[in-house]
Amino acid sequence: MLLEMRIKDFAIIDQSYIEFSNGLNVFTGETGTGKTLVVAAMNMLLGDRADTSLIRSGCEKASIQGLFSFHEEESAFKEIIDIDEEDMAIARDLLDSGKSKCYLNGNIVNVGRLSEIGEHLVDLHGQHEHQSLLKPLNHLLYLDAFGGGELLEIKEKYQNLYKDLYLKKKKLEELMCFQKESLQKQDMLRFQIDEIEKAELKPEEDIELERRKKILTHHEKLHLAVNSSIELIAGLDEAEFNSVDLLRKAESNLNNVRGIDEKLDKINDSLEPLVYTLEDFAHNLREYADAIEYDPCELENVEERLSVLSLLKKKYGESIVSIISYKDKAKEELNGLVDSSDSIPSLEQEIREKESILSDLATDLNKERAKWAEILEQKVQSYLSELNMPKVEFQVKLTQEQEEDGLEIEDKRLKAFNDGIDKAEFYIAPNPGEPPMPIRKIASGGELSRIMLALKIAFANIDKINTLIFDEVDSGIGGETAFSVGKKLAQLAINHQVICITHLPQIASFADRHYAISKTQKKDRTITSISILDKEKQLEEIARMLGGEKSTEVSRKHAAEIVTKAEDIKLRMRKGSYAPV
Repeated sequence: MLLEMRIKDFAIIDQSYIEFSNGLNVFTGETGTGKTLVVAAMNMLLGDRADTSLIRSGCEKASIQGLFSFHEEESAFKEIIDIDEEDMAIARDLLDSGKSKCYLNGNIVNVGRLSEIGEHLVDLHGQHEHQSLLKPLNHLLYLDAFGGGELLEIKEKYQNLYKDLYLKKKKLEELMCFQKESLQKQDMLRFQIDEIEKAELKPEEDIELERRKKILTHHEKLHLAVNSSIELIAGLDEAEFNSVDLLRKAESNLNNVRGIDEKLDKINDSLEPLVYTLEDFAHNLREYADAIEYDPCELENVEERLSVLSLLKKKYGESIVSIISYKDKAKEELNGLVDSSDSIPSLEQEIREKESILSDLATDLNKERAKWAEILEQKVQSYLSELNMPKVEFQVKLTQEQEEDGLEIEDKRLKAFNDGIDKAEFYIAPNPGEPPMPIRKIASGGELSRIMLALKIAFANIDKINTLIFDEVDSGIGGETAFSVGKKLAQLAINHQVICITHLPQIASFADRHYAISKTQKKDRTITSISILDKEKQLEEIARMLGGEKSTEVSRKHAAEIVTKAEDIKLRMRKGSYAPV
């Protein structure tokens, strides 16, 4: 609910403070006094595009502030806009630089946030920006809430099943994706295991191969070193002079003098083992030389095997031990992969069964909506007749969208949404013989405002937006039609806060709070002021509206009559004995 507004340096409004009430708030004033500036200020407050031409001449900025309060039943709305406080203050400054500043409870916000919040705060009829009923996305919600009861029960069942089905389909998609990834993983693991097993790895095989490669690569050096050493130690044949022969001659010489000196005999005794050791060393060298063989094919095979091992190390580990360990882990992972193919068919069958049930619920929901759409059409049509628009045709069009993978309903595949298969939109044919057009495409003005009024009354008990503003609702009407509009506004004000700009006394007579907008000259400047009228001044204002610029005795008497009549109707409305909504 809107509690108050402060407007400063806005067009010809110098400074105004407006305190709103529950029920029907009516603004009146002579032509040219600036009645519509209240609506323009509200539009700015609710996030409309900044218009610097509305800044009062000679001022740097225009300021609009609004204070809203929330009832307990509006707690869900508070969650939507993320507000904890019981009251909410909105402010906007229009700067002569062309920019604007927006504030929410003292915190700076962008204009988009202001507009988003505004859609939940106020429905403004007369301008398109803030009319929730002009937005097709809201039409199905209004229709369902209007139907209530069984319709909402079916809708709830549908939505619960739709959510469950969505999760099942998501699970199926994940299973199929997992199965595909699992098969790919299994193929890769089998390839890796097979590649490693085919290599027939042996621990430390690479070390032995490197040693063998080194020998084969340097076989000529080895042959030369070994043979020359054998020649020096034992000679290549018996005739040759060598180290062993020299040692034996030395031993023979010492043996010739054995027994002469005991000390020399001991030295001679240590020479004999040395001769044997040198002969063994020469023998070992000969065996080594005989074993050295060079085969170019062997070297090629060794290098090829080392190349295979090197590639496996790059893929699976830094050593043969780590490669074998990788293979063992790969086998373990392969055995642990779950084959999900068994659960997929059962899940697919469950989805088919749930889709069949969902199709039945969607069909039932569509039938309920069609039934209530017809009731709504009749109800709105009757309100339009009361508002002197009997030839205007109102329709609720329910449409569906075909989709290849949609729900199967009556030999068609229809796209399923979270709230059913239906899209709803309100249509109007303003004149006989003309085809119905979406309500959002009808030009703004009094005609549209009265259509919105009829719809708002139809949705009075279900509408979530508490504050409604009507501008131009009285355009092109008068007499009994104007009185009918006043009754409908009063009717709507039982459950809503209604703000109405009007030039008709019949509508003003139903006001719960009446504001007069006047224009004066002050120091060569035009100033618009807004004041609350008490009962006496309200009668004077309505008399003025009835009689022209000045009230007369006749107009005052007429004003008293229509106000009394309006008060009687409002009293009976609140008691439920007159035209209940």
